[in-house]
Amino acid sequence: MKKLSKVNGMPIYSIEEGKHIGQVKDFLFQISTGVIQGWTIKSQHFFSKRGGVPATKIVTLGEDIIVIKKVFHSFKMFSNFK
Repeated sequence: MKKLSKVNGMPIYSIEEGKHIGQVKDFLFQISTGVIQGWTIKSQHFFSKRGGVPATKIVTLGEDIIVIKKVFHSFKMFSNFK
């Protein structure tokens, strides 16, 4: 298990596109359960739009990198978080 402070700032890469898509900016969690729902992304790509990665889309949370499968579906912001 990783501390959240170690995850913030970690680079995120996509397997399918083979691209660096940004760094973890913050996390979103369900208050009632304490379960992490996903991470917001700090990126200079995608016209600086705010994006996020749901926790279910993460393939690997390694020592120095987070890997997701595909950018397109992962960059939709969570609709239930404002």
